[in-house]
Parts: sequence; structure tokens; C-alpha cells
Amino acid sequence: MRRNAKLLILGDGNEGKTCVSRALRGLPFRVQKTTRGVDVVQWMYAHPVHSADREEDITLNIWDFEGQEISHQTHQFFLTSQSLYLLVFKCRDQFLLDRAEYWLDTIRARAPQAKVAIVISQCEGRMPLVPLDRIQAQYGDLLAEEWFFPVGCKDGSNIPKLRAFLQHWAADLEFMGSPWPVSYEKAETELKAKAKRGTARITRKQLGAAFHKAVQAVDAAELG
Repeated sequence: MRRNAKLLILGDGNEGKTCVSRALRGLPFRVQKTTRGVDVVQWMYAHPVHSADREEDITLNIWDFEGQEISHQTHQFFLTSQSLYLLVFKCRDQFLLDRAEYWLDTIRARAPQAKVAIVISQCEGRMPLVPLDRIQAQYGDLLAEEWFFPVGCKDGSNIPKLRAFLQHWAADLEFMGSPWPVSYEKAETELKAKAKRGTARITRKQLGAAFHKAVQAVDAAELG
């Protein structure tokens, strides 16, 4: 059974996306440099309902995207409906509604069945002014059941609530725990081995070859 899902953290540059990612994983706060491209990390945790069964553990692959506008056109290729989305803004006197609309429209266009939660970072000691009713009216079809989380990554305020929500959200995904083809597992193992050996990228032809090799191995095993 496969118990993996993808969590995409989106937003403009310097809004606190990496700090939110670290806080969710229980890492200490520290000032971050600007993310270049995308940073992919794993967050593994016990199933929120079946915590005693380690085989039910869930892995969220967190994709922390660069927020600089020049990179936005490449983001769209990674947006899929079978993912979790966090849209991050830092706490400020004037909420950037136009930027929220830009990101929500982008997600709706590329992943119309997805669900999104909005996270406001840097809320230590204050609450943001966000037009919640307007956002709900415009994007109710896109928003998660609980979708607004003001948090403080320095002091951890409201992080446990966001963490618990995401853990249950992922556990309830329709595909969570579905069978995973053996050939996929073999291909994944080979690709991870390449990454550990320092291979930063492969061509489409090399990727196809890895899957073809995995299928052949499974076929050979079945034939005896």
C-alpha cells in the first residue's frame, strides 16, 4: 500500500513558506535564504487515527517553491488535483488580495479539483486583517473545509492546529493507502539510488529506460 501525498507550498517571495515548512516538521525557527527553484523534503508522521500501526505511517512530500515571479510559469507544470496546497502570505497591515486572487486563479486553472488552505505567517502577537468573506465567496469551491490559519513560526503559535489539520487532510485523501505497482516501486528505488550517488537530473529517455527495466524485472519474476 502507498501512503504518500504531495503538499505544495505556494506564494510570492519572502512570505515565509520555508519557515512554515520547517515549523510543520518540528524544526527550530531560523531566518531563511530565498529558495531557488523548488526544495523538496519529506515529512513522515504516524497516521492520526491508527498511530499504533507503523505500517499506516504517512509521508508528505513537501514542495517548497521559489516565490520569485520569473519562476511562476514553471510552477504550473507541478500543480495537480491530487495534492494538498498551502498558500502563504506574511502578516501585514494591508492583505495582498490581488496576489491571493492570482495564486488561487492559477491553482483553479491547473488543478480545479484541488483544495487550498491559506496560511498567514509572522502572526506572533497580532492578527491579520483578511477579507475572509470575499475570498470565501469567490473561491469557495477551491477552499478546504478549514482554510484560514494565522501562525507564528518563531513562537509556534497555531502551528499544532495547522499540523493536525494537514495530517488528517492527507489521511482522508481518496487515494491514500491504494496499491502501488511493483514496477513503480522498483523504478523509484533505482531513481532514489541515482540521486544518492549525486545524479541531479536525468533525461526523459533515461527515465523511460528506468521504468522499462523495472517492468522487465517484474515480468521475469512472474515467469519464474
